[in-house]
Amino acid sequence: MVAVVAAVTVAGSVVIVVVLARMGQGGARLTGGGTGPAGDRTLDAHWRWGQLYVNRADPAFFVEKRFGIGYTLNFGHPLWWVFFVGLLVPLALALLMTRS
Repeated sequence: MVAVVAAVTVAGSVVIVVVLARMGQGGARLTGGGTGPAGDRTLDAHWRWGQLYVNRADPAFFVEKRFGIGYTLNFGHPLWWVFFVGLLVPLALALLMTRS
């Protein structure tokens, strides 16, 4: 069972890295125009405590971080809950297996 949890974790990580690499920083590779990163395109009203992006109307699952390099999740996206549960279930199973 531990091997299955590890395999799912590795597969999920690989998928996320591939998707982010194809998008490019700031979505530069999505535009096709070769203009380079456009910077943070999100409204300030959708950021909670300056770090959490919550916008149900935004179709993007990942958005560029406001500070530093990288991406963060759109916590208002409906698929965020699927992602969150997908992370918690293997962790809960691993904890239950180690206790018995």
